[in-house]
Amino acid sequence: MNLPILKNLLGDSNTTVRAASAVSLLLLAEPNVNKQIVAWRSSPDASDRHAIINQLSRVEDGRRLVFAREALEKLLRPTRDDRYEVERVQRLLARIP
Repeated sequence: MNLPILKNLLGDSNTTVRAASAVSLLLLAEPNVNKQIVAWRSSPDASDRHAIINQLSRVEDGRRLVFAREALEKLLRPTRDDRYEVERVQRLLARIP
C-alpha cells in the first residue's frame, strides 16, 4: 500500500498536494489525520481552506466527516464573504448525518 508515500506528502510544500494526501488517508481510515484536516479549516490562508474543502468533497460517505462538522459550521459565520467557500461547505454539511 502507499501509506508511507501519502504520509510523506502531508509535508509537501503544495497546499493541494497536502490536502489531497490528508483526505486520501482519511478515506483509508488512517488515525490522526482528522486533527490536521480540522486545523486547515481554521487557516488564515484562504487557499489552504479552499484546498481542504475541495478535497473533502471526494468523501462520499458523510459519516466519515462527522468529526469535521463543528469546524465546517464555523466557516458559515456571517463574517465570511467568500461565497464559493460558503456554498462548498454547505454541500459538505448536507452530507453529514
